[in-house]
This record gives sequence, C-alpha cells and structure tokens, in this order.
Amino acid sequence: MTYIGHRRANTDSAPFTRVYCLPADAQTAERIEAALVDELTTVTALASWSELEDMTAVPDVLILDHRVPKVASMRSLLSVRHRWPCIGIVATEVTDEVAATELLGWGVDDAIESRCSADHVAARLGAAARRARTENASLRRRIGDVVYDRDSRRVWCDGVEVLFARREIAVLDCLWRRAGEYVEHETLHDFVWSGFYDKSRTNRVEVYISYVRRKLRRSRDVAIETRRGKGYRLIRRDQATA
Repeated sequence: MTYIGHRRANTDSAPFTRVYCLPADAQTAERIEAALVDELTTVTALASWSELEDMTAVPDVLILDHRVPKVASMRSLLSVRHRWPCIGIVATEVTDEVAATELLGWGVDDAIESRCSADHVAARLGAAARRARTENASLRRRIGDVVYDRDSRRVWCDGVEVLFARREIAVLDCLWRRAGEYVEHETLHDFVWSGFYDKSRTNRVEVYISYVRRKLRRSRDVAIETRRGKGYRLIRRDQATA
C-alpha cells in the first residue's frame, strides 16, 4: 500500500462565494444582487420559505428578509442553523434593536436594521460575502472548470454543483491529492475501502472510477486517465496521453 499524505495537489485556489437570499419583494432581491454580484459572487433569490426548506444546494451566505414571517420565528431560524451550522446567515430589514438582539440569539451572524441606509446595508452584506470568500480560498481548489471543497466535500463542474455519494467523493479525493500523477489500483482501493480486500469484488475500483467519470462529464477541462500497469490520474484534458 502506498500512503497518500496531506499535501496540496497541483491545483489553483477557487475563492468564490454563493449567496442565497429570501427577500420580501423583487425590488429587495434586485438591490441585494446589485450590491454583491461580481466575478467571485453569485446571488440566487428564493421565492418562499418552502423553497428554502426544499433546496439541496448549500449556500455560503444566506440573507433573510425579516419581513418574511418565518424569519421572525425562533424555531425556523434554529432549524436553518442546525441544518447549515457553518454558513453565514444575515437578517436584513430588522425592525428594531430588540428584534436584532433576538435574531442574533437565534443563530444569525448579523442583523441589519431597516433604519440603516442602502449604502450601509450593501457594505455589511459585502463584508459577509468577503468573510465567506476568505474562508473558501483555503478550502476550495480548482483544476480547470472543476472546483472541489475538501472540507465540505462539495464539487462544482463548469459552475454547477454536482452531488457525489460517499465512496465516489473518496475516489475523487484520492485522485485529487495526487492530481496529475498516476495512483495505483491498490493504493486507490486501500484509500477508499480502508485496506479491506474482497476477492469477489476486485472490480470495485473500476466501477467507482466509472461513477466518478459520469459525475465529471459536465466538465470540459478535466478527465480521469487510465493506464494499464500504472493506475489512474486526474488531469486536464489537454494533458491526456495518446
């Protein structure tokens, strides 16, 4: 077995921020988008609390309008914080200091009162996005158009998040650590399956490589190359050998 240590793969930093917001009206959504959207930040507006509860994507920053009834509910906010303990949550259009204090106690990271000017609100929201981006810079790494956040085990291909099963993400993680280099079949098996060997399932590595290839098929830049006797490697397509 070859040990794969904790070392940075041959990748670039990908410090972007994905913001989701639940505004009370379309005008508020437009103001949030105008304040935050740039080449490193995307903003997605949600139509209702039900849409928030149903979403599968994990936001980096969640902006909640206090005028939406559920936002003033301790139970609702605690459920959001329990679901996403590490994201940044900002409440806007908060009625007064008493309400802001309550919201902070219920798990939001910032509570912006409605009396604040538009410029002040934009500055506070921008600060929240920058904090998230700073944290993401050390965790999210890029190979071409594929971004992998090893801490949260999240993957994006060509800007779209792709969901990986537990074993699939372990295969990707092993290849990512040695990006550009061949990883032997046995090494990959030991890394993903903790050294347990089952003669009746010796093709499990090939099966899961095929699963990961399918998950990465949206990528225009990245491929998994197989070479008999050497193993597998994660590469940019322009590095593939004949």
